[in-house]
Amino acid sequence: IGYLKSKFSPDNYEEGFSLKINYGKGGARLSHDHKTQFYFVMQTLNLWRDILHDFYRLWFLAEDDLLDPDNPYRLRNTGQGL
Repeated sequence: IGYLKSKFSPDNYEEGFSLKINYGKGGARLSHDHKTQFYFVMQTLNLWRDILHDFYRLWFLAEDDLLDPDNPYRLRNTGQGL
C-alpha cells in the first residue's frame, strides 16, 4: 500500500507508468482508466491486508465451526460439485 501510494497517484502518472488496462491487451478482458485501476488495486491491497491481519482468528473460527459437536459437518451433494 505504501509503495503504491509513494509511486503512483490516482490523478496523474508519468509516461509509460499508467495503471490503465485495455481490453485485449495482454489478455485483459476489461478496460479501466488509470484512476479507476489505481482505486481497484488500493481496494484489493487493503482487503488482503485486513484478511491477513485476522487470518489466524478467521482460521480458528472456521475450524471451531467445523468441529462443533452440536452442528457436525456433513459432506453433501448440493448440486455444486463435491
